[in-house]
Amino acid sequence: AQAALKRGLEISPNHTGLKIQQALLSLAAKEAAPDQAALAALAQSAAAIPRYAAAAALAQALEATNRGDREAALTFARSAHKIQPNEPEYSTRLGILFLGAGGNVTQATPLLEEHGEVMAKYDPSWALWRVRALLMSGRPRAAREVLGQVKLDSLDAATKLWHQELEVRCAHLDDDLSALRAACESPATWIKPGVRRRIACVEALLSRSRLKEAGQLVQGLKKPQLLLYGRGLQALAVGDVPTALRRLSRVNPQRLPDPVAHHLNLARALTTKGDARMAVKTLRAAVELDARSVRTRVALALSLVAGGHDSEAQSILEAIITDKPTQPEILGRAGEAFLSLGLPGKAQLLL
Repeated sequence: AQAALKRGLEISPNHTGLKIQQALLSLAAKEAAPDQAALAALAQSAAAIPRYAAAAALAQALEATNRGDREAALTFARSAHKIQPNEPEYSTRLGILFLGAGGNVTQATPLLEEHGEVMAKYDPSWALWRVRALLMSGRPRAAREVLGQVKLDSLDAATKLWHQELEVRCAHLDDDLSALRAACESPATWIKPGVRRRIACVEALLSRSRLKEAGQLVQGLKKPQLLLYGRGLQALAVGDVPTALRRLSRVNPQRLPDPVAHHLNLARALTTKGDARMAVKTLRAAVELDARSVRTRVALALSLVAGGHDSEAQSILEAIITDKPTQPEILGRAGEAFLSLGLPGKAQLLL
């Protein structure tokens, strides 16, 4: 593609559309990509032609993503989608940005559903974003159905590792113990490196008191921060809260595959200790990372109830109802929170 664009620009060096496509390829590869000023100039020259204007906005969204400015990335992606709302790539990329930028999973899911199948025909990895959105909205059964349609041999090495992790999380959240155990067996046969899969298995198995199986996987964690996290989870699983807190508080969540899970487990230990204030603080940090995930919001709501912040807890729980989660654990915990608030009618909508 780069060679074809180079030839095209040799023939027509001022062609705006070719320049934008070249920018998009460079940004996707993160190689010699144009800066903000250059992209702004391209966008200005493309403003009169909708398809070029939308592509330029997408290029600006990718550039903002690459430099870590999530808000700017969302703004540009919205612009691309607004200019050409029926273009599959713009809809899908906007949905992905909603998931990764603390956006609204309720908005992300329909965008990913709308053209997800079309995009997956060109690149099967797009389907994994649909799986993630469904898991975040508490719909693991639907997530498993989408994941089951992805052929593993059609993915590149890095995406295969993500697929493995999602397979574990889908089985766990869908309450399928046999599938979970199958996904966590024989780590020697896994695609390397299998760290994300191993951590997901440890978290899932310990939550189900499968201590021996989880312990064997913890022993295989080589990096000190990962091993400390795994041992902290082990201590929490057997009720040794002081040891769990000591270990988990020394873990840098950014060194973990899923920083949100660390916050959730640390908050669980703090709640068990009776420190509702610190549990709420920890869960607010989780929500900042995973703003619309049902699991984080339910956990925060329960901690808020325990800390006497009933009004805020109720507001969070009522927003969760609109996401229509189907995950049994989520439904049960949200219903429990509503009952604690003295709202059996609301609980009945979930239980």
